[in-house]
Amino acid sequence: MKTGVILYITGDHGGCDMETIVKKGIKRFSADRVEIISSTSGHWNIDYAWWNLITKGMHRIVCSIVDVDGSGSAKFSDRSLQLCG
Repeated sequence: MKTGVILYITGDHGGCDMETIVKKGIKRFSADRVEIISSTSGHWNIDYAWWNLITKGMHRIVCSIVDVDGSGSAKFSDRSLQLCG
């Protein structure tokens, strides 16, 4: 079963390294694909990212909030939401 992850980025993410956040998300959730929602990613809502992962063949989709502080460090939420189709 393929796993997709939606990372909802909050906070001041102007100085953060999105590639590092994606790698951490892949490792944390054993993900095959990652979609990012932020003010700079082009995705503005979970529905679009969820649909994109479904069309790419993901069966298990998890959504997690990642809070980025002013120094650029990312903190994943302890809770995640599993979405189903």
